Amino acid sequence: YDPTTYGYIELGTIIGAHGVRGLMKLASITDFSEHRLCKPGTRHLKLPDRRSPREVQLVEGRPMRSDAETAGSDVSPTYLIRLETVDDREQALKMKGCVLYALEGERVDDFLEPDEYIVSDLVGM
Repeated sequence: YDPTTYGYIELGTIIGAHGVRGLMKLASITDFSEHRLCKPGTRHLKLPDRRSPREVQLVEGRPMRSDAETAGSDVSPTYLIRLETVDDREQALKMKGCVLYALEGERVDDFLEPDEYIVSDLVGM
């Protein structure tokens, strides 16, 4: 089962915990990371042993300090994120390997330059 075939866009994978207050490190694979990983709102999380993602609330996100200079570039930086239901390090550690998604309907067209396109829009042309 691949959620991207059902209208989800993969944002990245949780690679570990950061600190004791529930922050998690996420390896980003998405363009527009600043918009998709730093703005609070609804996202979708797929647990490693589940078939489909479930809705979660992203409370906060920011690039790791060591990766801040690569944020928004072609290099995939690591982000620190916090989800509403994760309050401590133990819960954050259990999320390792989970994949974070956004729905395709949550477009970022406003951030595209006039000569830029989303790859999925070009497929099948």
